[in-house]
Amino acid sequence: MNAGGGECRRRVSPSSCPNGREIVSFIAMTKDSAQRDDVTPVIVTYTREQAIADGVLVPTGLIGFRGGKFVQVCFTAHLFADFKDGAKRGRLVREGLKALKHPDPEDTRYRLLRVLRKRYWVILDGDGITFLYPDDY
Repeated sequence: MNAGGGECRRRVSPSSCPNGREIVSFIAMTKDSAQRDDVTPVIVTYTREQAIADGVLVPTGLIGFRGGKFVQVCFTAHLFADFKDGAKRGRLVREGLKALKHPDPEDTRYRLLRVLRKRYWVILDGDGITFLYPDDY
């Protein structure tokens, strides 16, 4: 169950996910790099699982990729409240996946961030894909 009141697990076929292989490779690389890099000591962590349990993030589905790998998609509770309609949410997810497919000079080894419609953000990192309002960051 999630903060939206229902189970939100949906699998999307690889054909509906542009650049799926590269996204999975990026996530695998960021998780691996995060485990190897000792640049700055971590003082406190707030995991994706904790944010979901606290109702800060709402899991909305799993994006499937070739090779049987799945990436979790979450919305912040704030954005989810404005995107309760599954079709409307699906359009935003497709738009976000399409935007993530294109490189940006500000991309890092750990995170990709795209601005959608000048109002929403989508972030891809080693934990998955998160849709949010900029104020939710």
